[in-house]
Amino acid sequence: MPEVARSQDDIEGASDAYNHQRLQGFSDFESRIRGERGPYLCTQTGIAPSDSLLKTRMFVLRPDGHWVDFNAYASQGKPEAIDEIVFPSMAKVMETFGKLFGRPRVLDLPIDEKGLQAWIERHSSDPLQAARAWVEQYKMRHRKDRGG
Repeated sequence: MPEVARSQDDIEGASDAYNHQRLQGFSDFESRIRGERGPYLCTQTGIAPSDSLLKTRMFVLRPDGHWVDFNAYASQGKPEAIDEIVFPSMAKVMETFGKLFGRPRVLDLPIDEKGLQAWIERHSSDPLQAARAWVEQYKMRHRKDRGG
């Protein structure tokens, strides 16, 4: 992921290596029984190469192979925005990992600070429940993609 280590001792550099990523699957038990998988969100904390403050942020890997700050999507205030940064299946995750070569491609997208604060306030009481609610909405929006 974004690698900006000033020295070995300074910051543990991140990378595109698959073993440095964290995958979050959002399938529930009933979905697994029906053979449904995903969606998956691939995250990694790191420091953007252009960040002079060296602030650690949570980046997500988009299906197009670009890394973006999660807050750029969360601050949009609409669940459909998050749809762009999830993978519908593990096969798609692995396909994208297979295309990650060279320096990580990091997009510096704008973050709406007011929108981000509103998102934090909406989800701070129970983020797990918020994630589950988003998954249900995602599945409804993408049901036709799965032949449902």
